[in-house]
Amino acid sequence: GLSGTLRRSLATTNPLESVNSQFRTHAQNVKRWTNGMQVLRWLASASLFLEDRFQRLAGYRELPNLQAALRPYAEPQTATR
Repeated sequence: GLSGTLRRSLATTNPLESVNSQFRTHAQNVKRWTNGMQVLRWLASASLFLEDRFQRLAGYRELPNLQAALRPYAEPQTATR
C-alpha cells in the first residue's frame, strides 16, 4: 500500500485543486461551450499548455508500488457459486 511521502501527498486534495484551478484559469475566457467535444479539446489544449507548470507529486517514485498494490482490485472479479 501507501507509506511515507506519497501517503502524505495523496491524503490531501491540494494537488487536484491546483490542477483544476489552472484549467479553470486557462478556459475562463470561453463564454459558451457548444458541446462536449469542445470541452474535451480545450481540456487537451490546456493539458499541453500547462504540462510544464505541473510539479511532480512528492513521493512519485512510490507510484509503481501503489500500482502493484491496486492491480488485484482492478482485475475483473468472476462470480463463484
